[in-house]
Amino acid sequence: SLLPSGQTNPDLLLDNADRGTSSYNTITVLPTATVSGFAAYTDGAGNPGPFNAVTIQNAARLGHQAYSTSATHNTRLVLTAATLTVAADASIDAASLGYRAGVSGVDWGNGSGAGEGPGGGYPTSGGYYAGNGAAHGGSGAGGNNNNRIQYTTYGSLINPITLGSGGGDINASNGGGAIRIILTGELTLNGGIGAWGGSAGSAGGAGAGGSVWITAASLSGTGSVTANGGPCSGGSYSSQGGCGGGGRIAIDGYASLAGTISLLARGGQHATDRSSENGGAGTLALTPSGQALPNLILDDGG
Repeated sequence: SLLPSGQTNPDLLLDNADRGTSSYNTITVLPTATVSGFAAYTDGAGNPGPFNAVTIQNAARLGHQAYSTSATHNTRLVLTAATLTVAADASIDAASLGYRAGVSGVDWGNGSGAGEGPGGGYPTSGGYYAGNGAAHGGSGAGGNNNNRIQYTTYGSLINPITLGSGGGDINASNGGGAIRIILTGELTLNGGIGAWGGSAGSAGGAGAGGSVWITAASLSGTGSVTANGGPCSGGSYSSQGGCGGGGRIAIDGYASLAGTISLLARGGQHATDRSSENGGAGTLALTPSGQALPNLILDDGG
């Protein structure tokens, strides 16, 4: 980080030049800790910032600790700055960092094998392995032999900060994490900001998308903001799990939204086009500066 004379808050540069694309490139924000050589400058509540200008480039990724009941640090990312630039090869990534997937024989409060979280996917029933997808902003789909759709959606339309729930049963996947970005100036986004649910394996229910809430004076670029539900895969006809519901995205306070930024909070899609097992659409709420009520978009990709 750089703190020029006369500037109150430092500039932060996350640059992974010439380091390839391994998982070691991810900086996980832990309060007052040093991770991969980065000393976190925090706001006193375990969040990074406030910063002046934040730049993420050269395949660098910024994330948060995965959720667990014994987590010692924040399981959501809150970033406060004047401006934020995410280069085309960089990202803020909270994929699969939400509530945990179900495991057969393990009970996290929703029954043996159910996914964790308010909208956790149901476990298999009737002797077949076919877990449910989890819900968050949208419903989680039922597996082929477990048609109990998970309708328990939760979280805020306009102030989303909740984690995505985990999918049900064997080979299930975690829900997406949660990202909160607070800027007084511009977000230049050519890379990705994402909190999507994990991809489920054969017969597993997929995790729901997480949350992304951005406040900025303006946005521009060619990147993406994504909180899609996790996709579900095939397997035998009698053991195909359900896909995860979409998460929640909210963007507010902006005077301009320029460029071709993709905004997606769709339900997960089945690998073999079994549309009956696709997750429900999550929510996208856009509230420009000076507008009292949000514009609400529900888009499940056709």
